[in-house]
Amino acid sequence: MIRPSPKELLEGIADVLRESVSKELPNGETRNQVRAAAAIARRLAEVWDQVVPALEAENRDIDETLGSLAGALSELGLVPISSETQVAEPSSSPFERAAARNLELQEYLTEIHSALRACEDEGVRGEVEVALRALHQRNLARDRELSRR
Repeated sequence: MIRPSPKELLEGIADVLRESVSKELPNGETRNQVRAAAAIARRLAEVWDQVVPALEAENRDIDETLGSLAGALSELGLVPISSETQVAEPSSSPFERAAARNLELQEYLTEIHSALRACEDEGVRGEVEVALRALHQRNLARDRELSRR
């Protein structure tokens, strides 16, 4: 385990910004911005331990949704996306791997939306749109849970 952890680093940055840096600045916009940055760092520290699990859950959900749509996606002329990330190095951190996979999946979802615009088959379009809408609702629910921390 890396010490200090990202959470500890963010908390430390927040403390320094709030307790040292902002006190050296005169009242005004600059001081307010430094205090806002401290608050943002503190908020990030609070959720940092949930970022990787949240990304991994979203990635699994997208992968499962895409798997359930394999036939419809083939009808749209799309080649299935690999189940393994193609961007991150094996030695990357869990965050880097999850984030790289998420980016790949989001880019593929963009391709799906583009293909849907050109799709004339109402059945295929309807099936994919319903599944993507449900995926979006699940993503929003996960984001809501994360923001409640």
